[in-house]
Amino acid sequence: MEPFIADFLLNKKIPKLVRYAVLAVIVGFIVFICFYFGIGNESLIGGIICCIIGVLMIILGSLAAIKIHRY
Repeated sequence: MEPFIADFLLNKKIPKLVRYAVLAVIVGFIVFICFYFGIGNESLIGGIICCIIGVLMIILGSLAAIKIHRY
């Protein structure tokens, strides 16, 4: 599934607005899940790890948006 999404996001025939929207939905969903489980986690270490993964997904999503902008 990942190569399909990567090909979709880098396809020049698809408008950039649609590619940005798809990227925002995917990254937003993953970030929401990470923070939701991070806040609701009973373990402090588990919560911190989930929140760190959420922050990393925000950074990686920003880098993907820059890559979309260049294509």
